Amino acid sequence: MEITNVQGTIISVRINSRYSNGSIEIFNSTLNLQTGKLIDDFIIPANLKAGDIFFDQNLGNITISQVEEHNYAGATRTVLYASTNQNSYVWDQNTGVSVEGTSQQHNYSMHTIAKDTNLWQPSMGLDTTLFLLIGVILVIVIIVVGVVVVKLRTKKNSL
Repeated sequence: MEITNVQGTIISVRINSRYSNGSIEIFNSTLNLQTGKLIDDFIIPANLKAGDIFFDQNLGNITISQVEEHNYAGATRTVLYASTNQNSYVWDQNTGVSVEGTSQQHNYSMHTIAKDTNLWQPSMGLDTTLFLLIGVILVIVIIVVGVVVVKLRTKKNSL
């Protein structure tokens, strides 16, 4: 999905769908967050919290059931959860953009997940950051120990 234009609560999008048979469908659509024209709820109002409700003209009122931290597209994000009779949704809280969803219809099932985005940058994560910090500290300690050893040897040889 590519957002091509935003004017207040009106959002123009281009959606590329790739099906299991290899065919691709590309279509343009206009969403309206105020009137509830949300297509498949790919984008909802941003910054909602648990218990908040938004309107979808096809499904009616949808309530955010919970908020959690989860990893999507390489970064830990605060995400919103909601479900209807046949669908479950996960959206990025800050942007309102869908990051995961499932749909169980009588003639098909579908699971979508965001694997890449330009809305946020992948995070290094605590493990990588901690590893780099330990590496830098280790290099500094080795340099200091080396300098001390050289000074002690120089001092010992001059006596």
